[in-house]
Amino acid sequence: NVLVDGHECSSCEVTFCADESYDQLSQGIHVNCENIVDGVSFDECSAAFENMGVLQVVASSKEFDQCIVPRPPHEACLAEAASQEIEKDGTICDCKPDQNGGFELSCVEEGCLYCSADRQICGYDTFGTTFNRLGQPTQKTNGFKYITGIQGDLVFQPVSDPSDSRQCVVSFNGEECPSCTIDTCHSTLARLRVECDNVEGGSVFDECDPNNVEGFLQYFSPSSFLQCLQKQDPMEFCEDQREFFELKDSNRGTVCSCESTESNEVTLMCSDTQCIYCSADSSVCKLDILYGGAISPLGLFVSSVDVSHYIEGQQERIAIEQFPGGSCSVFVNGEKCTRCEPVICEDESVGLDIECENVLPDAIYKACSKSLEKGPFALLSDDSFATCLAYDGTFPPASTALSEADMFGNNDLTEEGPEQTSSGSGFSSQVLFVGLLVTILIATISCNV
Repeated sequence: NVLVDGHECSSCEVTFCADESYDQLSQGIHVNCENIVDGVSFDECSAAFENMGVLQVVASSKEFDQCIVPRPPHEACLAEAASQEIEKDGTICDCKPDQNGGFELSCVEEGCLYCSADRQICGYDTFGTTFNRLGQPTQKTNGFKYITGIQGDLVFQPVSDPSDSRQCVVSFNGEECPSCTIDTCHSTLARLRVECDNVEGGSVFDECDPNNVEGFLQYFSPSSFLQCLQKQDPMEFCEDQREFFELKDSNRGTVCSCESTESNEVTLMCSDTQCIYCSADSSVCKLDILYGGAISPLGLFVSSVDVSHYIEGQQERIAIEQFPGGSCSVFVNGEKCTRCEPVICEDESVGLDIECENVLPDAIYKACSKSLEKGPFALLSDDSFATCLAYDGTFPPASTALSEADMFGNNDLTEEGPEQTSSGSGFSSQVLFVGLLVTILIATISCNV
């Protein structure tokens, strides 16, 4: 007999059922309690467990075999919070009661900052656990807390309840997305697809096409949010970098400065006051009149610039700006070139392909073939330009601000020479993103191509 709250179920019998794996009969029970609870029955032979309801304790499974000592859910939550904060440096956790008498643990891993490829969108990994009234963990979530570029909390939760038709749940700022499925594409591997047209203007992610995603779901993109970065005070970071470069390049007469901007960024500006850079035969020489970096409010370099002016063999002024996402812009005499694209050559060296025929005839540079020995991009085609040669010209003070015309539009050098702010043409390769133009350049170089 089986009784539910003192009421006897309509039937209960022990049956024998075939066990195909052992070619023998095994015992099982069949219980029907539909007279008490609608739709509740259990047949151990057919393994039809989906309508078990209150009868699930009767099944020969291990779900109810473990002895659990109940404890207050808030104690369980606080204990797990303390454990996670100790185990993961920089993690901050919080416990709040839920609507079912349990507690919800939510943690933010502030020890690692993760950003999109261009570092315009950044945030922290998050995770959480729900504790029921017995203090037992019943549900886990993972997610991402956007702090720049996008504001809000993205949460992903797998669904393990067989009675729930959903495969997963994704929400943003507490609003659930209409669709979250796990399918296959192009292989047998499971792929995530999320549709959130109802949330914050809409966003869709399809792991079968992972690079075509915008909005708050781009955290799922496999090409971004991978590197653990450290958030830090931008001015303190700039001062550390200034000291490093001045000591590292003291033989160049390097002088650097850090300045705050109205956008809460900090610019690092450096000048090598004792160097000139020439080709191997000394037929073409240049001065690097600016290199430096813009540091975001999170303490991250967000792009780099290297501005050069030829004083022998050529007359052009060249500005090369590069961004963390791999894009770049090139300006010749203040005019933006048609194309700039980073490339990887067969020998695994990295360079730039540049097309600038809109400014000068035949101004094309192919990094892998070093296509120009002379011309405006000679500084890229001859590795000798990385060598500092002694220069005894007179330079203005490093604090002297240059106008846009001085930086790009005016090719005539004064007798004193241009203001020089360079670490040599190899600077951008030594420090990947050390640099954005100073405030006076922002109006001219403004496109993150």
